[in-house]
Amino acid sequence: MISIDGILDLLFKEGIYNYRELLEDLCCGHESDDPYFRKTVNTVEIFAFGDYIHYLKNSEACIALQSQGIRKLVKSTLVSVCNVNEGRQLSFDDVIEINSLEQALRQMGGDTHFHDILQDLLIEMANEGSIEIQIDDATSSFFVNRSYVARDAYNPNKYSLRVLHESDITSRSVPHARKLLSEWLSTKINPAIQELSGQN
Repeated sequence: MISIDGILDLLFKEGIYNYRELLEDLCCGHESDDPYFRKTVNTVEIFAFGDYIHYLKNSEACIALQSQGIRKLVKSTLVSVCNVNEGRQLSFDDVIEINSLEQALRQMGGDTHFHDILQDLLIEMANEGSIEIQIDDATSSFFVNRSYVARDAYNPNKYSLRVLHESDITSRSVPHARKLLSEWLSTKINPAIQELSGQN
């Protein structure tokens, strides 16, 4: 089994944003009474399916993240933001406020302005090929052209949540996606097929 240091190295590795397989491997027959191991698994769950705000809500159940871990979790959160906002202009202030990033940015940058820290992170992510953005310094905002990385999808048949709740991660939930797809098929596609069949 991989060591806790090895797990943390994988979590904090730049350019990697998918951890579901690691999480499933850790939980597959490797239950441990070690509280630090449990906190480590909880932290991997947050990195796999959650965002920085989920870490704040569940920090007592997770390992205490230092600057490298906070930086990586903020970048994972920004991947989530970009995933759902392709083709949209986002203000730095809104991204910081909606995702509760102020505390993280303060820890990362000290006296540096939050916008500068956020901009640096976005540029790093663009340089690593995770996102394609256009930054507008005049309006303190950025346009999300494309997100090249998707976060992990949660499937309850493969993993049972420990600290998160399915309501926390509906945008990454396989059952939720199935439900939306089923509704779309029954309200849009099936009626269109029936209408076309009736015209023949």
